[in-house]
Amino acid sequence: MTKLAWTPWHKVVKIRSDLKSGELSLNIFAADLYDVAMGKAKPVY
Repeated sequence: MTKLAWTPWHKVVKIRSDLKSGELSLNIFAADLYDVAMGKAKPVY
């Protein structure tokens, strides 16, 4: 069995400068799981 060579995520993903600097709130990227479970979340979830 051959082992796949995976690249670590931090070497693949480029973090936006506004997120690095703290100018952008992390809650913008988080789903409200209660709303998702209740079917009230935006269709993107």
